[in-house]
Amino acid sequence: MSSIKIVRLDVSGPNKPLSTIEFGDKITIIAGPSDSGKTCIYKCINWVLGASHREENIPLDEQDGFDTIALTVDVGDGRLVIKRKIDWKKIEVESSSPSIESGEYLLDPTKANPKSTNDFFLSLLGLPTDLSLP
Repeated sequence: MSSIKIVRLDVSGPNKPLSTIEFGDKITIIAGPSDSGKTCIYKCINWVLGASHREENIPLDEQDGFDTIALTVDVGDGRLVIKRKIDWKKIEVESSSPSIESGEYLLDPTKANPKSTNDFFLSLLGLPTDLSLP
């Protein structure tokens, strides 16, 4: 990969209007007074990229009606949409990049589905996913 750039962050839920942040071409500064949502933006990005399912990492309260976070990322040779719901222990990736496989990546992989978020990030960095120690 030559570059990785966050393009947009979408937060949605049933019967809620889509809430979107578009990131700039060079730099985006998120500024505002206390309790205006800056930390929530960080937590949403952290969550969609595979944060552990501990209460302090969960960025949204489902009682507010939002339950899905999607992050669009430009990876040079295509775009990725990485999606995670609040109750998921996985991410879903839609990829137009030939080097990143679309599909589910589990935070805790199983024998039935061995693709993990670690595999996703290794692919994103252009590294082989079958690394083994000598």
